[in-house]
Amino acid sequence: MRTLWNVLAILVLMAIAGTGVVYAQIFIDPQSPFNPFPPPTLPATLAIPSWTPTYRQLPATWTATYIPQTVTVTKTLNKAWTPTVPTVMGGEGTKTPYAIPTWTRTPTITLSPTITHTPSNTPIPSSTPRPTNTPRPTDNLTLTYLAQMSIQNSLTAQAMTQQVAQIYQRQTYTAQTATAAFLPTSVMWTQTSQARTWTAQANQSASQTAAASTAQTQTAAALYLTQTAAAIPPNPSGVVETSHGATSGQWQNFNDPTFRWNRVVGAESYDVYFGPLDNGESVTVNLPQSEPYIFYTPAPFNRPSDGETWYLRIRTCGPGGFKQSWQTYFVFKYDTTLPTNPSLSSSGGAVSGSWQKAETAPTFTWSGASDPAGIAGYYVYFGTDSGGTSSSFQSAASYAPSTPIANGIYYLRVRAMDNAGNQAADWVTLFADYRVDNTVPPTPNVNSVVCTPAACDWVTHSVTHSTPDFDWDDVSDPAGPTESGLEGYYLNWGTSSNPAANTTVWVTDSFCTYPSTEMVEGVAYYIRLKSKDAAGNESAWTNFLSVIYKP
Repeated sequence: MRTLWNVLAILVLMAIAGTGVVYAQIFIDPQSPFNPFPPPTLPATLAIPSWTPTYRQLPATWTATYIPQTVTVTKTLNKAWTPTVPTVMGGEGTKTPYAIPTWTRTPTITLSPTITHTPSNTPIPSSTPRPTNTPRPTDNLTLTYLAQMSIQNSLTAQAMTQQVAQIYQRQTYTAQTATAAFLPTSVMWTQTSQARTWTAQANQSASQTAAASTAQTQTAAALYLTQTAAAIPPNPSGVVETSHGATSGQWQNFNDPTFRWNRVVGAESYDVYFGPLDNGESVTVNLPQSEPYIFYTPAPFNRPSDGETWYLRIRTCGPGGFKQSWQTYFVFKYDTTLPTNPSLSSSGGAVSGSWQKAETAPTFTWSGASDPAGIAGYYVYFGTDSGGTSSSFQSAASYAPSTPIANGIYYLRVRAMDNAGNQAADWVTLFADYRVDNTVPPTPNVNSVVCTPAACDWVTHSVTHSTPDFDWDDVSDPAGPTESGLEGYYLNWGTSSNPAANTTVWVTDSFCTYPSTEMVEGVAYYIRLKSKDAAGNESAWTNFLSVIYKP
């Protein structure tokens, strides 16, 4: 049995080794017959003719030798020149570039891959026309050039540039044009940079070539931009977040947005950047054109972390690989940190556990809540439930109960919420046992007032004892959840019918020995009462009772 397993192990190792050999062969030569998915055959590389000028002293006559070269060109110089101003992009305004005259050539031009040009220093014969270093273009120069370029949209920027160079190499009137120096290896095709890129390369070419080629190279750049700029579709519009209705620039507590924008006529696809850089240009995803909207939902691995701000940037990709400038469409702020609750700063004079009247209702203020996204406001509960909650939301860090407040014992509770919609972990009680009693206690029953030891004859207004004791029925105002309870009585006593001239005393029981001195015989005395509860509410005064001491 062990031998069988050894044989199987050897077979597995041989299979792994064979697979590695096949993989290495495919890696080294993708066109290997072992590769089931070989790469497509690349198009033939465009060959740009080159030449090497050699200057030497020759006799009075000149002889130009082209090895090998077969060119049949009929050139007609139009001597009437009218400048045409092509539009150059990049925010640099309108420029008048150098241009070359129009020409007429036979349909077939055959160029050899290599041209060796040996000119003499003898001037070109007068029979061969030669333009000046600063030629003036004809009216139809731009249209003629664009028609002759015949650049297909499927070509890359490098191939397009080579086509421009070939056209100028074939059609130029001077043998000193070195347009090969004009070829860029990479070009950023954006509205803001392409004009400056071509101009910089044309200027660099000018320092390496003759003056005649400088004007033609610059003209090629201007004409090429005129053609390609019009072919780039604009960037999209109508970018919105659809899954949660988020607003750009505001904090959110979700990180799985879905963005949507309107399709752009002529666009092929869209480069999308969604990341933490406000000027980011790395492509997160390339979305194809669709009808009538384009949707983008970031992948789970490409979403912001807690407390981060990310930017949605888009550019339109047009035919031929040309692309618009990057544009920022949405600022996405993500926060899931729970805010901290505040603490009470001021109770406005309220005292916990003490009964008070509603008209003295205070304004409660608080502070100390915090969150990375900022505090949006607070849910506030004010009621008789010690664990109560509410859906009432406010941005202010204060609360003033409305007056009058119904009798009871109240609690002020709050819960903070941040700008991303995150709420604090739980409610917090900022003020407890706020007791309110705004009910006036009953007025004492004046008819229950009696005096001892001698009876008071309120009918005849006489008393037979000079120091009577007064007694009356208790007022019913019991203490409870909504009532503060009776605290005592005020008694007003004296010889004047004007209460202000008499003496008022505070008694906590319905019994009073009064007056402290003996009554004067034959003098009328007046007495009245009112009650007061623990919250400070007072009843109305009773009517006066009068009595005269008659021994």
